[in-house]
Amino acid sequence: MKALITVGLAFASVASTAQTLNFNQIPHIQTALNHLTVIEFGEPVVKVEIADRVAFEVERYDDEVSLTPLKSDVSTNLFIWTSTREISYEIDPAGDVAKMTVLLRDAPPQKQHAAVANAGSTELSNEQIQKASALVLTQGLMGSRNVTRETRKLPNDGVFVELEQVYRSDDRLYIRYSITNLSKAPFRITAPDISQPEPTQEPVSILSLRDHQLSVQTFSSFKAKPGSTIPVATSESQDKDLAPGRKTIGVISIRGSQSNLPHIYQLHFGNDQNHPVTAEAVL
Repeated sequence: MKALITVGLAFASVASTAQTLNFNQIPHIQTALNHLTVIEFGEPVVKVEIADRVAFEVERYDDEVSLTPLKSDVSTNLFIWTSTREISYEIDPAGDVAKMTVLLRDAPPQKQHAAVANAGSTELSNEQIQKASALVLTQGLMGSRNVTRETRKLPNDGVFVELEQVYRSDDRLYIRYSITNLSKAPFRITAPDISQPEPTQEPVSILSLRDHQLSVQTFSSFKAKPGSTIPVATSESQDKDLAPGRKTIGVISIRGSQSNLPHIYQLHFGNDQNHPVTAEAVL
């Protein structure tokens, strides 16, 4: 689609400035039998037309056109359409090798080329960003799952984390959480350390606890040993410094598991004045 828009703008620009050329204004290309002439345009070649395909062999590549004379004493004309220009050449009869055109670089005027390319890319990039944002938002709203938490009453003091929702993409796991500061001191919110504890017992099926935040008692019953550290890909929160009595939300993302099986995760946000600020969940 980007190519179509860019090409469309380019052709419109060329059409608005097209001029009628006479023979003397057309550049000539000297050729030689059994020798190849290459023309480089510095931009994609869209179409090639040559008047005499019996006397000359012409081939088109990405941004190049090659020309080989097959007969002597024959001249013809050549038309090239690139993504921004229409160019014509007069091909002289094959002659002396010493006088032939071996390589011709016919790059577009830099200002015109840059203006057309920038106009197309800016318009397209804005459109793409809007569509991508809408798609991501839609997929997030449709694909997110609520995290189930055991009913509990928060103590009157401390900082507590509650996992709210989880969203899985092809290779990422996004976790939306809230933090409540019931302590008497401000709490600085930073990206958590995330690990994957390894249970040594399974009093409850981990599969049945998928998308559950675990209570301290339930997590302890797995008698998990420390596991591998999981790098945090992104981490954002509404507030960086959480005042006493305030609550805020945040989102973190990690690389998802290659399998679709749930795992126990522990999120460690540091320590308040009394205890570690952690959340354990099966995700």
